[in-house]
Amino acid sequence: MGRVSQIARKPVTWVVVGVVVVVAGVALALTQPWKLFIDETVDEALPVAAGGVTADDLAGPTGTAGEPADGAADGEPAAPPTPPGPTTLSSAEFVSAAHPTSGTAVVLELDDGSRYVRFEGLDTDNGPDLQVYLSTTPVGASDDEIDADPGIVDLGGLKGNIGDQNYELAPDVDLGSIRSVVIWCERFTVSFGAAEIAVAP
Repeated sequence: MGRVSQIARKPVTWVVVGVVVVVAGVALALTQPWKLFIDETVDEALPVAAGGVTADDLAGPTGTAGEPADGAADGEPAAPPTPPGPTTLSSAEFVSAAHPTSGTAVVLELDDGSRYVRFEGLDTDNGPDLQVYLSTTPVGASDDEIDADPGIVDLGGLKGNIGDQNYELAPDVDLGSIRSVVIWCERFTVSFGAAEIAVAP
C-alpha cells in the first residue's frame, strides 16, 4: 500500500517542480537581475542641426572666373564656416533617487529650432525597462507623484546607464510646464534619479 502511495505522488511532485521552474523563469525575465552587473555605455556627440554644413560650404567660397574669394590664399579654398553650436536652455546635475545617479542633464536648442535633452557624464545603475521621462513634478517628488503625473512626456528607453546621450524633443513639447527629467524604471515604478529642468515659458 505504501509503494502505491509513493507512485501516485510522483506525478504531483513533477507538476509542482514544473510550476516552480515556470514561476522562477517568469520572475527572472521580469526583474532581469543580471542587468545590475552589466553596464551599457553610450558616447554620442552633440546633436547637429538638420542640413548641417553643405558640400558647397566645405568646398569654400570662390570669386568670379574661379578666382579665390577674399581672404583665401592663392589656389587654396577658404576655410569652411563653423556651424553655430547649440544654445543651452537649461542645465542641472542629477539627484539620486532609488539608485545612485550622477551626471548633468542639459536642454539644448539648435539653430534650426530642434531641441534635445542631453545627458553628459551620466552614471547610474542598469536595470529592466528604464525610460527617460519629462515630468511636471519637481526633483525629489515621490515615485507615486511621478507615476500619477498627467503631464509625463516619454522620450523613449534609456540608451545606456553610462555616458553621453541625446533625446530629441517633439516640436509640441511645452518645456515651460516641465520641471524635471527622470530616469524611470517602468518595471518597478521607481525613479533611479532626476535632474531639474528650468526653461522659461
